[in-house]
Amino acid sequence: MAYWLFKSEPATWSWSDQVAKGAAGEEWDGVRNYQARNMMREMRVGDRGFFYHSQTEKAVVGIVEVIAEAHPDSTTDDPRWECVDVKAVEALPRPVTLDVIKDDPRLSEMVLVKNSRLSVQPVTAAEWKIVCHLADSRFPAYLAAYSDQTTRYGSSMDLLPIIASAGAAWLFGAVWYMLMAGPWMQATGLSDRDVDRKDPLPYLLSLIFLTLVAGMTSYVFVIAGVDSVSEGFWTGLGLGLFVGVPWMASSYMFAKQPMHLMLIDGIYAMIGNAIIGVGLTLF
Repeated sequence: MAYWLFKSEPATWSWSDQVAKGAAGEEWDGVRNYQARNMMREMRVGDRGFFYHSQTEKAVVGIVEVIAEAHPDSTTDDPRWECVDVKAVEALPRPVTLDVIKDDPRLSEMVLVKNSRLSVQPVTAAEWKIVCHLADSRFPAYLAAYSDQTTRYGSSMDLLPIIASAGAAWLFGAVWYMLMAGPWMQATGLSDRDVDRKDPLPYLLSLIFLTLVAGMTSYVFVIAGVDSVSEGFWTGLGLGLFVGVPWMASSYMFAKQPMHLMLIDGIYAMIGNAIIGVGLTLF
């Protein structure tokens, strides 16, 4: 999914006019700038865009969705000009003015700041989230991210980030418990005779469980808007430390398990989740 910004003069075509068209939407016609036209040629169904009131208001007031890809502009017979169809998705609770955008250093490279006259503009994923946050409306950002993620996971090949992340955490676990085999078995009270190292079932089940963890972590990342490797690392580590470890520690204390067993398993939970977080954001 890509993100865009559509500029319109309220006197010509306002957010209210767009909303009135409902789910059927309307052509974004009348564009006579080659750069803006080329932007629309790049758009795909499902892309999201900010609806920007130009002239007097100069503010982002709503969010639209592309519902039809580039086609001839019906307002002209000139074959050079094309447009997309868009529908209103949601009004922003608080319009984000151009002054607010210019005052935010995180948006200093935004096309709206650099070239405010261009009527159709690209918006990066990071800029999209920041503007939604400034509008007190993170829900549209989540909705777009969720749509993007569900689209990406529509085929088995797109499950690769989840499976690869789970596999990486599983491999780390194999190395970790090889190194900690002695202390771990001592803490659990197990001996070599109690462990059948040739039985594949525990290894297979652990990989399946880690895949479930990676899948749920992926969903959490979508809802939280986690999309960089550093965010993936720290969020994954935090999930391990503040969700996995306390849950595990509570069970271990009731079972009167040794503290160093909690430490061994807890470190694995933290680092394993961090590895999953990094893996999910690398793709």
